[in-house]
Amino acid sequence: MTQSGQVKKSVEPLEASEVKEAPEVKEAPKPKSKMDMLIEKLKVEKPEAYEQYVAAAKAKRPVWIYPDLTIRIG
Repeated sequence: MTQSGQVKKSVEPLEASEVKEAPEVKEAPKPKSKMDMLIEKLKVEKPEAYEQYVAAAKAKRPVWIYPDLTIRIG
């Protein structure tokens, strides 16, 4: 008995034949934003600038990426 006076029922494990696996759900890829595209382009074309961008983002500093792939930190 529990404190409220109810009796706990024992839970019996299910047999392997009773367990049904859920079908895998494939999520549709999300459309990439302009920022995502700029980040990917920066990573390929200017790896040094990309590393600076990542370091600033991890430090939670404001970072801008301009269309010409220049970055502004702070």
